[in-house]
Amino acid sequence: MNSPEQPDEPSPADEPSRGDTPAPEASAFPPQPQFPNETQFSNEMQFSNEMPSDAMAGPPRVWTAFMAVLVAFFGMLVLSGLVAVAMILPVILEDPRNPPSSSEITAIVATPSAIFAQAVPGQLAILVTALAAAYLSPVPLRRRLGLVDSGLTTVEWLSVGLASFVPTAFGLVLAGALTLVLTPDGTAELLFSQMPAVLVVPWVAFIALLPGFGEEMLFRGYLQRRLLQRWTPTQAILTSSILFAVFHLMPHTVLFAFPLGVWFGYIAWKTGSIWPTILAHALINGTWNILNLSKTSFEFSDTLYWTICSILLAIGAAAGWIALPAIRRCEPHLSE
Repeated sequence: MNSPEQPDEPSPADEPSRGDTPAPEASAFPPQPQFPNETQFSNEMQFSNEMPSDAMAGPPRVWTAFMAVLVAFFGMLVLSGLVAVAMILPVILEDPRNPPSSSEITAIVATPSAIFAQAVPGQLAILVTALAAAYLSPVPLRRRLGLVDSGLTTVEWLSVGLASFVPTAFGLVLAGALTLVLTPDGTAELLFSQMPAVLVVPWVAFIALLPGFGEEMLFRGYLQRRLLQRWTPTQAILTSSILFAVFHLMPHTVLFAFPLGVWFGYIAWKTGSIWPTILAHALINGTWNILNLSKTSFEFSDTLYWTICSILLAIGAAAGWIALPAIRRCEPHLSE
């Protein structure tokens, strides 16, 4: 009988060796994407959040900063002009056939109360423009305007303010040199000589605080901080200082304000904050107006007046020995 057929046994050649690894079977499904684990994802998100917004959005725009300054300038002129018109209009309507002469108009709008009334809306226009422009910026408002810690101590803060008497003296020299070829208009002298006692304190408080905050927010805060991101510090500080001076309109006041603008710009650049410049600006404005009001009220002689100015200059020079090393110690802040 024939024996049943046995299955063929595999030959040794067909058996896989123990060192060989069998090839994986082909899958019918496409490979699944690999996702980062939770730690990797968290680290990547942290790195993304730490990147400055300007680096992601590209170079900041400079024209918006100049546009804000232009809006503030025309806002200041328009609002002050509207107040002046409101003062003159009743006189014109009283007798339309005989309009007031230029000297009569000057007498109306150049009184201390009239100057005060015109100055307040003009300064508010500067302050509101700076705040509105910073509010519309993607950078937080306080950081955009430089309303941040300066890193200075209380003594250094005070020394920075007192040292501002030195650039004030330079401004006086420039304005005095201009009087040799151009006579001042006399508005300031009229203001100080006719200021009623009831307006002295409100005027000094206004002229110290409102320009101190508004002009520093606009020029050293909004404008200069943006220019520092695109231009060299020298270009940014000089540009903001020139525009700051031009806002003072009168030629003698323009020259007087320019050295102060450069000094304030240097402080704001080095410290990254406008708080020290707000203090210095308010101190200079308040001291200057108190000194001139006192001169007319108490009839200071020219000798006493310039002696007081010399003492203030000496105090400023002494304070500079503390202020300058403190400012130089700070690292320049070029970004918002």
